[in-house]
Amino acid sequence: MGRQLAEGVPIDGIQGHIWSEDILAHPQVVKQRLDQVAALRLPIGISEFDSADPDEKVNADRLERVYRSAYNHPSVEGIMLWIFWSGNSWRGPNGGLARKDWTLNEAGTRFEALKAGWSTNTSGRTDFDGVFAFRGFHGDYAVILKAPDRLPLPRMLAVVQGEGQQIITFRVQ
Repeated sequence: MGRQLAEGVPIDGIQGHIWSEDILAHPQVVKQRLDQVAALRLPIGISEFDSADPDEKVNADRLERVYRSAYNHPSVEGIMLWIFWSGNSWRGPNGGLARKDWTLNEAGTRFEALKAGWSTNTSGRTDFDGVFAFRGFHGDYAVILKAPDRLPLPRMLAVVQGEGQQIITFRVQ
């Protein structure tokens, strides 16, 4: 159930399209605008982000500014890229992450690097007490449990956003 603002209008969240040049040029402006909207204490989703400057590096810099600002903001629950392929971009041939021939442009390469940096990929063995600890980003994880003389057991776990340690227990029987 959503909140109601002073006017009595129910609101479940806030979404927005970011492509204004003044916002894209400065990370502090992105943060400031997110802080202003976050004061409503509603989840925020960046539902449309794109940049179509003629310079690929400018587009990549803008993407990184917006994605880093949004990813680090506690009220932002998601970001959706609006244009992936320049072949069907309403913003022209420099919008999106991939050129018309489907090769990644500079923004696409930067996006892949951000995703890799914000992903957790680890493996290891439990200690004598059966504990395996790792530091990871919030999100869903595919886990494969392996025990001696047993088939691998695929499992899913969710690390929720927040502070502090989270304990997730799996039993292998």
